[in-house]
Amino acid sequence: EVPFSNLSYYATDPRGGAALANSWRVTSDVIEARTYRFAYRVGSELATWAGAGAYNDPDMLLGSSPGAARTLSPAQSRTQFNLWAILMAPLLLGADLTALTGFDLHTYSNEEVLAVSQDPLC
Repeated sequence: EVPFSNLSYYATDPRGGAALANSWRVTSDVIEARTYRFAYRVGSELATWAGAGAYNDPDMLLGSSPGAARTLSPAQSRTQFNLWAILMAPLLLGADLTALTGFDLHTYSNEEVLAVSQDPLC
């Protein structure tokens, strides 16, 4: 039996993943630092199933802007963004875009990191 926190079977099951969609969840919700580290570990183990039109989704980016229901420290937030870019994961931000701090805006607009995530060769 697969634990609920690990949804990696979506990527590896021939009936799921790329056979049905362009992206699929591979972990349960990321709610704090421990769960984003787990999500990265699962996502990195599924790299062979990811590519153009087939993306492992380890959940939303949390950000560090105050006022959101769930946040990370600025360093954790930036680390999560960089890790998600390496995984070629969907870069979905779970925060109020009108309330982002300058730090988060700087993080999420980093062109070098976005270029890694959006590699046209993949």
